[in-house]
Amino acid sequence: MGQNLANLRGMTEGTLALVTGATGWLGSHLASELAAMGWRVRATGRGARPDSLGPDIDFRRADLVEDHLGSLFEGVSHLFHLAGASSTRFSVEEMSLINAVGTERVARCAADGGVQRMLHMSTTAVYGEKTALPSPVIETVPLSPSRDYGKTKVAAENAARKVSAETGLELVILRPVSVYGPGNTKLVASAMLDVALEKAAGAQALMVGSSFEDLRLVHLDDVVGACIHLARTEGIAGRAFNITSGIYPTSLELAKAIAGAFGMAVEVGGDWEGPLSYTQREAMVERLKVEYPGSANMVFTPERLRFLRRPNVNNVLSIEALTECGFRPTHTDLGETISDTLDWYVKAGWLPN
Repeated sequence: MGQNLANLRGMTEGTLALVTGATGWLGSHLASELAAMGWRVRATGRGARPDSLGPDIDFRRADLVEDHLGSLFEGVSHLFHLAGASSTRFSVEEMSLINAVGTERVARCAADGGVQRMLHMSTTAVYGEKTALPSPVIETVPLSPSRDYGKTKVAAENAARKVSAETGLELVILRPVSVYGPGNTKLVASAMLDVALEKAAGAQALMVGSSFEDLRLVHLDDVVGACIHLARTEGIAGRAFNITSGIYPTSLELAKAIAGAFGMAVEVGGDWEGPLSYTQREAMVERLKVEYPGSANMVFTPERLRFLRRPNVNNVLSIEALTECGFRPTHTDLGETISDTLDWYVKAGWLPN
């Protein structure tokens, strides 16, 4: 964990936190870190209890849209609402139901149960990627989502704000950019999977096109640290916070960091299609799963290195609100964090070295 989390360790919290979405990657990490810091933790998710959750965490399986939720909130003072659905695995209708309807239902149950503060995990997709906003983008600009996922997350924010206004429930909204780190399954992870396939096929260098995009990233530990920090910060009810590293590498810089972690060079020029056809890549993924079963968790994209090729006119975000509250991201060395992430994948049996 980074210095921000290290500084918070030992500050034992006697209150009870509820983490929704705890069967997901980010939620399970947050629940475990809260417990490690001395919080009493209750966690919930649609799936089975993750192996990563320690025995001291009270896990209760629940569907936040359909199940009766009253008992989940008994004694809870802080709600970390991370449950949600993205376009990677869900339809528009499912995203709308889980993100918007589910969030309103959870917020009302929290208010009825006497929860003091709700920290709602949103996304910077609420700003959109096509209509240019004033740069750097601050949290109070009118939202302009361009994709269905972002639209359902705007609806979720609005639902939570409505409940907060009606009940007095303290609401804090977090808007992280693309999160990466050990255990990540998509976006940066998908790009790392692509590079692993090409190295396995004998490539000595990673081929990339000659046009590059500016990217925005934030490490898992910094998102977890920001969540916990903002849970303790006074005077911020009703506010939203961008969560990003404040560093904006180009797609070439990220390609070099990933290739370097695999011991490969980068070759610039031509297009982004690379040496393998889609059919060849798809077949290699299936073979990889046999020897490295963990790779099945990683999202394979038909478009090679898709994350490195996505333009976003609202790339630069202000984190002044976050830093003024006393939190500054520490995981800003791209080469180091990508290398550490690959080490985790190798040790966990997700990817070959």
